[in-house]
Amino acid sequence: MNANSGLKGKSVVVLGGASGIGLATARAAVARGAIVTVTSRSADRAARGAREIGSGARGEVADLAKEEETRALFERIGAFDHFVYTAGDELVLSPVAQLDLAAGRHAFEVRVFGALAAVKSGQAARSS
Repeated sequence: MNANSGLKGKSVVVLGGASGIGLATARAAVARGAIVTVTSRSADRAARGAREIGSGARGEVADLAKEEETRALFERIGAFDHFVYTAGDELVLSPVAQLDLAAGRHAFEVRVFGALAAVKSGQAARSS
């Protein structure tokens, strides 16, 4: 790993970072010297993700489908340098004729509107 990657001492927030691609991203950032916050809507998963990453990581809880929780998360985190959005529930994959519209809407709440709320709240946190 390149220690001169520009992440040494930087604060990186990985939204949805307690598993999968987010966890791998958080591990890579810590390996490059970043201080990482991983999030999950589950306190157990957030804590477990931070433990798996080890020193230089902490876990935070927020349901990113809820704008007020996302805003509160960024208020708790405070100043940061970068954030990565990897949050999302299991994809809704089915033929259109059998599509559960409620499940489809919920997927957009996390993957699309959750990401927009994170950009909005993250920008506000960085501006204050």
